[in-house]
This record gives sequence, structure tokens and C-alpha cells, in this order.
Amino acid sequence: RSRLQAQKIVASGVSHQGMFLIPGRGKSTFAHSTSFSTFQRLREQISTRSSFSRLPKFQRRLLLFVGVPYGLLSIIPISFTGLALFHKLKGSPSEIVRGYSFFATTGFLSIPLSVVLFASSPFVLLFDWDQRLFFNSIQHVWGSLTCYPFLRPTVVGMEKLPSVGGQPVVYVSNHQSWLDIYVLLWLGVPIKFISKREIFYIPLVGWVMGLIGHISLSRGDRKSGKGVIQKCIENVEKGVSVFFFPEGTRTRTGKLSEFKAGAFKIAHSTAVPIVPISIEGTSALMPMGKSFWLGEDKGQILVTVHDWIVPSKQDSVESLKLDTFEVLNNHNEASLARRSEGV
Repeated sequence: RSRLQAQKIVASGVSHQGMFLIPGRGKSTFAHSTSFSTFQRLREQISTRSSFSRLPKFQRRLLLFVGVPYGLLSIIPISFTGLALFHKLKGSPSEIVRGYSFFATTGFLSIPLSVVLFASSPFVLLFDWDQRLFFNSIQHVWGSLTCYPFLRPTVVGMEKLPSVGGQPVVYVSNHQSWLDIYVLLWLGVPIKFISKREIFYIPLVGWVMGLIGHISLSRGDRKSGKGVIQKCIENVEKGVSVFFFPEGTRTRTGKLSEFKAGAFKIAHSTAVPIVPISIEGTSALMPMGKSFWLGEDKGQILVTVHDWIVPSKQDSVESLKLDTFEVLNNHNEASLARRSEGV
């Protein structure tokens, strides 16, 4: 009999000495309709559900809370791979194929690396709540492996970066492209980025960023801005370096926009050094407005770490901001001049 028929039979009767108690009209009668062994088979048929329900409880939970989300998230890099192949076969410009391939690569890498991050999180949060250096190693591996097939940044002044677990600093950099994040992760220094809150809502990406300890900022919200500054001050006092794009957003022209004061308030309040970093060439490879477009790297990505700007008692927030702007702007203008001359 079908499962539904079996359910109706068992629901309407009770086994009693190998019989069913079948309700009649006004009274109940016994009927030797089936043997006890048949009744057992019917019960087994009802209780036998999907193979999922027969799994141990731990395996069911693991599949439900890990397998299903990661299965759904894997659709994203698979889709990027499909788009890259489609545009390759279609004969689209190589920049488009390379752009989709880049995000397919970063997506596929994020899945196993995030599993390692989540699995290690109880131990990291227990023993290294403030700096979370192991998480930094994971994001460095993710950024480096994503970049490696597509671009190889040249770093000048690597020796000026503070050692891991050493002096906390406030990093400040210009911002030209989405690639800036990957290029900075290539450096491998332990830092906490300040990023717009919307990114933290992206599945997996947002969860990982929150776990690593990156700080969310709601643009245009003064209360959020004050909270971010206070959080950064607390981090720096605990020995954790923070990173700012003081322009607040990417530039379309290549020229530096006016700096916001947040990073310099933190440096002034905690008296920690500012480390200016110049990034060149990323806007040529992935311009603003073309996030799925990646040019060919011909050695044009250059990262320059400048001398530290150490606050003194005479410095104000404004003077620190102007000094940092001067360093980065002078380098940026020289870079634009060289590129315009084809050097």
C-alpha cells in the first residue's frame, strides 16, 4: 500500500495482540485484518522518511548550517566562471574575461579559507581577541592568491612597515579602485579596515569581515562616525593598527580629494605614528564604474610606503591632516605626470 494508505490504517486503529481495533458505527469491533508482522512493516514504512532524517543529529546540523549556505554561496563563483567562459567563447575583450575570472577566483578561494576561519574562531577569539593575527594571515593568503594569477604589485619601502605585533600605527592611503584592498592585503600587515556598513551585509564577505574585526561605518551618520573613531582609539590602545582611506571614496580623476579628519583625530588622540601609503596603477586595471573589468598587468601597480609622520605635542589634527595630504599628493602628482608622459 502507499504511504498515505498506511498512515490512514494506523491512524484508525490500535494494535492489540496482532489485531487492529477498528472503530465501527456506534461501537468498536475487532478484525483480524492483518498480522502483527504486517503492522510492523506498515509502521516502518511510515517512519522511514528521507535519507537526511536517518543521519545522526550532528551530521544533520552540519549539513543544514554549513552545507546548505556554502552550497548556495558557491553559485556566485560558479556563475562568474560561467560568465568568463561565455565571454571567452563570444570573443569579448580580454579585460572582461579577466575581470569575471578574477572574481571567480576570489570567490572560490573564499569558501575553503572562510571554513578555516570559522573553525578556528573559538580559539582565536579566546586567546587573541584584540589582534586576531591568525585571521590576518588568512586574509593575507586570500588577497595574495587572488592577485597572483592576475597582478603582481611592486612594493617600495617595505622595511618601513611595522613588524607584526609591534608598534600600532594609523595607515592612510589614497583610493583609486576595488583592487586597492587586494593590493594592501598583499602586504600582509595586520590591519583593521574601516569600511561602509553595506559591505557587512553581503553574505560570507560581511560575516568574515566582522569576525576579523574590521569596522563598519555608516556614511553621513555623525553618530556612527563618532562611534568608529572611539572604536579605533580603543583598538590602537590595545596595540591594533587601523587603516583609513581618508578621501572617503574612490577617485574618478586620479587626483586626491580632500581628506576627512577621522584618521588624524585617532593619531592625535593616541600619539601613534601615521604611515602614509601611495597606490599607483590600480585605476588603470580596474577603473571606477567597471568592477567586472580587469586590464592586463604590465608592472604598473606600485605601492610606496612613506616615512612615518610622528605626532608631536605641537601638532593639531589639522596639521597632521595637511602634512599627510602633502606627502601623498606630491607623490600622486609626480605619478600622474610620469604616466601622462608614458614613463
